[in-house]
Amino acid sequence: MSRLVDYSDSEESLDGNECSVQLDLMQDKKSAFNNSKINKNEKEDVLDWNCLCIPKKVKGNWAVHVSIQVEISDSLLKFASECIKTSFEHFNTKKITCEIYELYDNRLIIVQDTLNSPFFSFDTGAVESDGFCDDGVSSLHISLTRPAFIKFHHIDSFVKKCKSLISNLSSFELLLGGVVCLVNENFSRSFIATKVLLRVVEILNSIMQEFGLPPFHSIPIFHCSFAWAHGDILFDKELEAKLSNEIQDDIMIDKVYVSSILLKIGNTDFDLHLK
Repeated sequence: MSRLVDYSDSEESLDGNECSVQLDLMQDKKSAFNNSKINKNEKEDVLDWNCLCIPKKVKGNWAVHVSIQVEISDSLLKFASECIKTSFEHFNTKKITCEIYELYDNRLIIVQDTLNSPFFSFDTGAVESDGFCDDGVSSLHISLTRPAFIKFHHIDSFVKKCKSLISNLSSFELLLGGVVCLVNENFSRSFIATKVLLRVVEILNSIMQEFGLPPFHSIPIFHCSFAWAHGDILFDKELEAKLSNEIQDDIMIDKVYVSSILLKIGNTDFDLHLK
């Protein structure tokens, strides 16, 4: 399962503005899992593997996240639309009501509606009381680190370390393809995503650990989400198999050329350029 968490910048931003940190834990959504027939030991193993590794809000800490930005192409739009259509048909056959939200619109623009933005925002005041973003996300993305908070006095050295090591890597291409159905660790939202393969996370893991921050998943599933739903309804292996079998791979043979990686700390962006 993939770990996708909503978070904002710290109580203080890099420019001195104040904003709050809000994690949408959705404990009521997890109650069904807690009350399930999975035995206690198995349940604890699952939750431990997907536990929230974000420290509690501390004055002077800033949110940090590293990702690759992915533009929405015509082929990606077609692929995503076919997957969502097939997903609706799958649930209709089972007579299950399911609301699936796209993370874009038909003009290839990221959805700006608050209700359709399950990801974090770093902009001051951008997080509403329910944990959703006010301004959506600027593009689809592939996470390379877990969400974390870094102390102010570590920011400069952290950025320098990232720039130094990432600059030694050559630019590369990613091939988007395949389908994977995921759920976040608190079972509040599930996602349909394309699968990708990266190696740069190995360098980022070493930097994160050097600064006492959590590394990426030991068995990572790199992905680019394009749709989501409340709860874990999309985390359906039957649906995943159906999408993999029925959606032709040649609908989306999308290459993403990666020449830089985005590092966000608070509400400030840092471009980590590859050679």
